[in-house]
Amino acid sequence: MDNQTTAHSEYGTLHTVFIKRVEDAMISQEKADQEWEDLHFTGRPDYPEAVAEYALFEQALRASGAHIQYLPSDDSVTMDSMYCRDAAIATDGGMILCHMGKVQRRPESEAERRAFEAAGIPVLGAISTRHAGRRGRSVAGCTYPCRRAHVPNQ
Repeated sequence: MDNQTTAHSEYGTLHTVFIKRVEDAMISQEKADQEWEDLHFTGRPDYPEAVAEYALFEQALRASGAHIQYLPSDDSVTMDSMYCRDAAIATDGGMILCHMGKVQRRPESEAERRAFEAAGIPVLGAISTRHAGRRGRSVAGCTYPCRRAHVPNQ
């Protein structure tokens, strides 16, 4: 992660971003049909439509000049893994892995750890399930309680 910094905001110029394609998260209509109700989707996803919509999203990112890196397919995660910004927090020094509130999403952090490490991005630590007697969780991009993440060797 040499000479890279992160912007800690929800707006501004996006330079580099990790995304996960529908094809690598949802995989197929059959997988979507097996998972959508358990994941509490409000309706059955249409795989071909989702692929087409995500291609437009990716095209918009490219048009903005952003460098796109991809999280790979991983058998340990569900189709919810396409919402990849929820499972880790970017800092100037590296990534902090979240402890997802939705049980089905908990494997995502470790899957992302493998991808970040393969890309040479340091993983600083993880929000622990037991830190200071409280349970840390992340839900839809929101992390709480707002306490220091467990960062080994610091």
